[in-house]
Amino acid sequence: MQTNKTIWITGASSGIGEACAYLWAKKKANLILTATRAERLKEVQEACIRLGARCEVLPYDLGNLEGIDELTDQAIAAFGTIDIAFLNAGISQRSKALDTAYSVDEKIMAVNFFAPVKIAKRLLPTMILKGGGTIAITSSISGKFGFPLRSAYASSKFALYGFFETIHAEYYDRNIRVVMVC
Repeated sequence: MQTNKTIWITGASSGIGEACAYLWAKKKANLILTATRAERLKEVQEACIRLGARCEVLPYDLGNLEGIDELTDQAIAAFGTIDIAFLNAGISQRSKALDTAYSVDEKIMAVNFFAPVKIAKRLLPTMILKGGGTIAITSSISGKFGFPLRSAYASSKFALYGFFETIHAEYYDRNIRVVMVC
């Protein structure tokens, strides 16, 4: 089965993001892969190309919120459009709230919440103009219930649910699909 979809995956160098890249590569999708580890991202790109995809990489640390607009513009320019944005990148945490440095809280919120929000706000106008699109977000059961040793992580995932459920409610009539991946 071949698809003509263009899919941007953040957090594509390992785990769920990498696995999804391979699934879509087998369908001959146009892929844009983003992660912090450039060398590992290149390996995933090469595997995707061998599977039949056209594939570009945009290594980036999503904790740097200042460059998200430019990154999003580069992602759109890679194939001219984004049909599906899989906002999968994330940072976990395993420490008590009082033992977690505030800088760690900030970094987790930047990568797990503010980066996906900023990317979505940049992509939504073009998706609406072309008649629709899909934004998929990796969340967690921690976004529904607090767990010990996960204060910042759970907070970031709670925030994702609130923001993206609202996007779904506001733009479902514009053919914007929001998918929460847990």
